[in-house]
Amino acid sequence: MILFIFLQFEFGKNKIDYYSFTWMLRETEHFEIYYYKEEEVLLPFVVQVAESAYKKLEEVFSRGLEEKIPLILYASHSHFEETNITPYIMDEWVGGFTESFQNRVVIPFEGDFERLRHVIWHEIVHAFQFEILSWIGLTGVIRRAFANVPLWFIEGMAEWASLGWDPETERWMRVYLVYGELPSLKELSSMEGYIVYKEGQAFMKFIEDRYGKRKIGEILFKTRIKRDLFLAIKDVLGMDVERLDEEFRHYLMERCFPLYVELEHPSRDWRIIKEPDEEKYIYAPSLSPDGTMIAYYELHDGATSVKIMSAIDGREIKEAAKGGFTSKFETIYMTKGKISWSPDSRRIAFVSKSGGFDRIDVYDIKTGKLQNFTLRLDAVMEPSFSPDGRKIAFVGLKEGTTDVYILDLLNREVVKLTNDFYCEHFPEWLDGNHLVFAGSMGEEWDYQEERLYMVDLNGNEFCLTAPLGKVKSLAVKDGKIYFVATRNGRECLYVYERDSLFLLLDLFEGITCVSCGGDYLVLSVFGTEGERFYLVKEEELERKKIPEIKEKERFIPVVMEIEDKGKPAPLAFTVDGIGGITYDTYSGLSQGVEVVMSDVLGNHQMYGYVNSMALYNDFYFRYFYLPRVIDWVFDIGRYAVMFPQYYSRTQDIFWSYELWLGGISAFLPVDRFRRFELGVVGIREKLNAEIYDYATDEWYQVSGYPVYSYGFFPYLAFVFDNTYWGAWGPQAGMRGRVEYQTCVLGERFLEVYGIGADFRKYWHPGGNYIFAGRTYYECVWGRDAFYPYLGGTYTVRGYPDTLQASHIAGLNLEFRFSLIEYLRMGFPPVELHHLRSALFVDAGLAWDEWNNINKDNFIGSFGLEVRFWLGFAYLNLIFAKRFNLDGVEPGIYPDFYVGFPF
Repeated sequence: MILFIFLQFEFGKNKIDYYSFTWMLRETEHFEIYYYKEEEVLLPFVVQVAESAYKKLEEVFSRGLEEKIPLILYASHSHFEETNITPYIMDEWVGGFTESFQNRVVIPFEGDFERLRHVIWHEIVHAFQFEILSWIGLTGVIRRAFANVPLWFIEGMAEWASLGWDPETERWMRVYLVYGELPSLKELSSMEGYIVYKEGQAFMKFIEDRYGKRKIGEILFKTRIKRDLFLAIKDVLGMDVERLDEEFRHYLMERCFPLYVELEHPSRDWRIIKEPDEEKYIYAPSLSPDGTMIAYYELHDGATSVKIMSAIDGREIKEAAKGGFTSKFETIYMTKGKISWSPDSRRIAFVSKSGGFDRIDVYDIKTGKLQNFTLRLDAVMEPSFSPDGRKIAFVGLKEGTTDVYILDLLNREVVKLTNDFYCEHFPEWLDGNHLVFAGSMGEEWDYQEERLYMVDLNGNEFCLTAPLGKVKSLAVKDGKIYFVATRNGRECLYVYERDSLFLLLDLFEGITCVSCGGDYLVLSVFGTEGERFYLVKEEELERKKIPEIKEKERFIPVVMEIEDKGKPAPLAFTVDGIGGITYDTYSGLSQGVEVVMSDVLGNHQMYGYVNSMALYNDFYFRYFYLPRVIDWVFDIGRYAVMFPQYYSRTQDIFWSYELWLGGISAFLPVDRFRRFELGVVGIREKLNAEIYDYATDEWYQVSGYPVYSYGFFPYLAFVFDNTYWGAWGPQAGMRGRVEYQTCVLGERFLEVYGIGADFRKYWHPGGNYIFAGRTYYECVWGRDAFYPYLGGTYTVRGYPDTLQASHIAGLNLEFRFSLIEYLRMGFPPVELHHLRSALFVDAGLAWDEWNNINKDNFIGSFGLEVRFWLGFAYLNLIFAKRFNLDGVEPGIYPDFYVGFPF
C-alpha cells in the first residue's frame, strides 16, 4: 500500500539571488539595523531618520513599542528585489514594506535621500500600527483578516506621518474634488490604487487640524478594541463616518476651491496629443529633437512598454520594447525614467533590467535594432544622449552613492564624472562640454531642497540657482533649461536661461513631466483619468521673472562619520507563528502544534508540525535554504494511522499503516520566468495486522505481517510563469508546469511512475473582466501506483472524486467578473466588499487504455462560482450543472472550498 501525492503543480516566478552580502548589525535605542559593507555610507543617515521618526510617533500614539524594530536596508532596488523576507517579487513601484510576522521594516535606497526618509517614516508607522492592532505573527494575520480596517486608514496614516500635506497630495485632492471624482470614505474602503494613499493622507491631515494629532492615535487604539474603524471613529469623535466625511469635504473645499480661480488651466489652444486610458497608464513623454515623434511609457497589466507615437497626428507608430513577460526585458523601468532621443531623432535610450543588472538599451526606430549596455552598477537611471549622439550621460548608483556617469557607445567605456556623497538627478547636456543636473549640495546640506548644477567634462561643478524645492523633470533645448519643481509648494513649470529664472506655468491640474523638441514643449498634465499629453509652444506661455541671487561658488562636501560600524549579524531564528487545531479533507480534525520560523533576513525558513492526536505522533519538518542562486528544500516526516476490521464475534483485526519520508529538492532558475526543479523523495512504508481478542485481552500477530516497502522517487520538472497578478489573482500572462517522476532501486522496492502537465493562460480584455483557461494531463503507472481521480473543485466542479484511472485530462474555462464591488444593506446591516464571481465550464476525461475510451469516461459541468475574500484566501461557493455526452443532468450541485482559483 502507498499513499503518494504525485504531482505538485506549483508555479511562481523566481527570486534569484545574484548578489551575496555579508550582513552587519547596528543596534540603536529602538532599532536593529541590518546592512552590508557596500551601503555603510548610508548608515548615519538611516540611524538619525529612524530614531527621529520613532520619537515623533511616540508622541502621536502616546507609547513606544515593546520590542526593537528590525530594519533591513538594501543598497538598491535590484538588491531589494532579491529579499527572501517575503515570497513576493517586488516591482519598481514598491518602495519598501513592513511584514507582520516579525514586524520587520524592509527598505531599499533608490538614489534619493528624501525618498529614503519618506519610506523610513512610512514603514515605521506600519510597525507601530501592527503592534497596536495586534497584527503581528500568524494569529495577527487572522485578526487582520476579520477586522474592518480599510487600507486607506492604514496607508493614509503612514503617508500623513511621513509627509503631512505635500504638493502631490494637494494636486490629487484639488483635482479629484473639483471634478467630482473624490470618493466618499465608505467608497474608498473598497478601492485600491494610489488614491487610497493620497485621500487617506489628506483625511489624517484633516483630523490633525480639526481635532489634534493625538486623536489619530486614539482612533487606532479604539480600532483594536472595536475591530471596526468606523465604530472606533464614532466612539472617539462622537459622530458617524457620513457626518465626518461631510466635514472632511468642507475642509478640502476651503483649501482647494480658491486655487481653482487663482491658478491657470490648460488652454483651449493647446493641442492634446494623447488622451488618458482607464486601463493603460501613460507616463514620461519625450519629444524627438525634430518635433515629429513622442516616446513614452505605457503600463498595462503589469507590463511596461516603450511606445513611439506621431507628434503630428497622434497615431501609434510602434512598440519599441515590452517588459515583464520575457527574459529579454525582465523589467523596463518607468520610475527611473525618462526616454532620451539621439540628436538625429533616430534612436532612443531607456533603462531596463535583465539577468540581475540594470542596463541602458538603445533602440533604432527605423531598423528595429537594439543595443544593450549592461552596467555593473547597483542601479542605472535617466539616460541622456550627447549632442553628437556618441555618448550617453546617466545617473549611476554604487555602494550607497549616486553620481553622473558617461557611457561611450563606441568603445563601451564608462567614465565617472562626479564623485561625491550627494544625489544627482536628470543629467542633460547643455552643450558638448557641459551638463546640467538637479541635486542638493552645499555646506549646509538640505536634501529636501534641490538646485540646478552645472558640471564640465573635467568634473568641475557649479551651482546655478537658489533652492527650488523638489525637481520632478528636466529638459534642455538651445541652452534653455526647462524643469518642473515644487519651489512654491506646487508642481510648476520653470525655465532657466542666461542666469535668470522664469515661471512659465502654475496649473491647477498639475504638471508631472516636460520635454522639448522642434518648436514645441510636450507637457504631461495630471487628471483623474490619468496623464494627458499636450503640445505647447513656449511663446504661448507668459514668462514671469523670479528675482533670485545666483550662486556661482563650488559646493563643500558633507562628510557623515560612522561612530559605530556595528558587528556581524548573527544567525538568529524567530518564531513567525504558532498554530494548533487544523482540518483538511483527507485527515479531518487534528490537534497538534504547527510552528513557522525564520531568520531575520528570511534566508533560512523552517516549518514544523506535530499531530498529538495521531498514532505515535505524526510530524513533518521542512527547511528552506534561500541565500544563493539555487534554492534548496529539505523534508522529513512521518504519518501513521490505525483502523479496525471485524474478524469474529470476539476478535477484530487492527490494521496499522506507517509512512516515513525524507526528501531534498533544488530549484535551478534560468531567469525570472523559467526554472528547473530537481529532487528525490525517499519513503519507507510499514503495513501491519494484529488480532485483538476481547475475551482474553491478548494481541496476536497476523501471519505474513508486518510488510515493509521502500522507494526512492527522483523527479524533474520545468516551470514557466510570467503572469501578472491583480487584486483577484492572475490577470494576464501564462504559466505552466511539466513534471516527470520515476522510482529506482530494484524489485523489492515500490514501483510507481508518472508524468504530468498543467498549462494556464489569462486574458484581460478590460475593466473588471478576466478570461482564464487551463488544460492538464496526468498519467501514473506501475505496480504500486495510486491512480488519480477526476472530479472535484480543482478538476471538474460539481462532482466528487468520480472517475479514477491511470490517465486523466481536462479543460477549465472561466469568465471572471466583479459581482459586487461594494454593497451596504439596511436590513440586515451587512456590507459586502469585492464579491467576485466566475462563469465556468469544466470537462474531463479519465481512462486506462487508449483503445477503450467511451462516453462513460467523460464528465463535464458548467455553472457559477462566487468568491468571498477572507483576507488570506477566497471562500469559493460553487453552483454547478452536470453534463455528459448524453446531455445535461437535472439538478444543481453545490460545493465549496477555501483557496485560490486556478
